[in-house]
Amino acid sequence: MRVVVSMLIVLTLMLTGCFLGMENSLEAHMENISGLDMTSAVKGEYIDTHGGFHGDGATFAAYSLPDAELGDAWIALPLPEEFDSFLRSGFFDGEDGVPLLPAVENGSYIFVDRHSESGGSSDPVSALARYSLNFTLIIYDSDAEMLYYMELDT
Repeated sequence: MRVVVSMLIVLTLMLTGCFLGMENSLEAHMENISGLDMTSAVKGEYIDTHGGFHGDGATFAAYSLPDAELGDAWIALPLPEEFDSFLRSGFFDGEDGVPLLPAVENGSYIFVDRHSESGGSSDPVSALARYSLNFTLIIYDSDAEMLYYMELDT
């Protein structure tokens, strides 16, 4: 009986430890990619469909982030037209079928192609040439002072 109780206690501690700090893990990840200070960011809409077959899914997060200081890694919008059309093709739509990403006129983006065959490319259009997609895209809307995070794994 003692062994069973001990095992349950250890299992409980392990599982709780797995979930500690998960609230801020996305923000920390975004800081690493973008170089932005996320401490003043206010989280808005958040949707994550990962967890299915091999962890495939999409993540969308919106943050209010006034006075963001963008570094040299950021590329001025617009996104390439072909990639912008892809973003609005359904992967990042809400339950009502409306795209979660609003039209962004003025701002910048960072694209990270995480596919094993990317060769370190940061060109969003070249990512569309493969059968599977693994990328992270962060867009900063300088007019609305909003930050949009999108991650896709297929």
